[in-house]
This record gives sequence, C-alpha cells and structure tokens, in this order.
Amino acid sequence: MPKTLTVEATYAGDPDKVFASAIHFDEMKTVMAPLACYEGLPSESAIEGNTYTLRTKFWGWLDVGPHTIFLETLDTAGRRLQSREHNASIRRWDHLLTVEPHRDGALWLDQIELEAGWRTFAVARFARYVYRFRHRQRPALSLTSHIR
Repeated sequence: MPKTLTVEATYAGDPDKVFASAIHFDEMKTVMAPLACYEGLPSESAIEGNTYTLRTKFWGWLDVGPHTIFLETLDTAGRRLQSREHNASIRRWDHLLTVEPHRDGALWLDQIELEAGWRTFAVARFARYVYRFRHRQRPALSLTSHIR
C-alpha cells in the first residue's frame, strides 16, 4: 500500500532564495554529506525535463544502487518542483517540493508518494529520517513530518 510522507520546514529568508537553494544539487550534496554521498549527480541546478541517474551511499558503505530521477516540472516563479523517481526496490517516489511565503520567511513543503511493495512502510520511515536530516542541517526554524 502506498504511503505519503509530508515534511514541513520554515526558514528565515526570502522564499525565492530558499527555493533557488532547494533546486541546486550542490546544496543537497553539502547538507547530506554527513549522512550520504551521491555519485553521478551534477553540480548544477535541476533542469526541467532532465533525467538524472545516480548512486547513493549512506554512511559510506550502504549503496542503494542506481536511482533514477525524472524532473517532470520545475516552476521557479511558482517555487514548485515535481520529480518522478524510482529504483530497483522503489517503484514510485514522487516528490513535490514547494516553497511559499510564511510569517517567518519561507515555508518549505516536501510531499513524497512512496510505493515499494512490502518495503513501503520501512522506506517511508527511512525517507522521513533523511528529509528531516536535510532540514536540520540547513537549519530549519521549525520542522514537522508525518506519514499516512
């Protein structure tokens, strides 16, 4: 059964600048460096319509194999990114990232639809750990998450 992970984080700063940072792969590699490294991910901002294939290693030894990211939509004016992702273990990892104005500056919302067969529950919990890790590294002013 599919699961939906929602992660909300607030940041002090201009929403446009927060979104520009969110779509730059080097920023993601930097905040994830203590936990994971990405092989094959370019040093650029995401580009709509591009497909990226990468390998991720967690803790320097857990190689999760090839992972494919198709960047379906990138709307910089609307601060919205939609990716369709998958790998050998995860049939569907659809990630919608939005950044909106908020009283503290910017509200960053990650919504991830996951389907991984019998592994779905564990994958959703691990994804929540990873996304919360990213936001703590940035660092977010506030952070909430839930899985349904």
